[in-house]
Amino acid sequence: MSWPRSSSPPPIDAPNPNAPTMPSPRECPACALEFEDTGDVEECPYCGYELPQRSASVRWVAWILALLLLWPALEGLMYLLGA
Repeated sequence: MSWPRSSSPPPIDAPNPNAPTMPSPRECPACALEFEDTGDVEECPYCGYELPQRSASVRWVAWILALLLLWPALEGLMYLLGA
């Protein structure tokens, strides 16, 4: 079956903003068993190990450090461009 010339097929890589997040495999540091992490898992379903939770401040510190590391590179690029 071929597509009519007036319409095109939907793009394959188009992200769906309403799609649920896919569970990712995560390994328990205590028992080394993998389980599906849906984002709301607070403990290992096998051994009951309480998994550490990341706080929002860690994410902010990571962004700030990344920007501080890029700052000299941006200054060097501006020097090379003559601005």
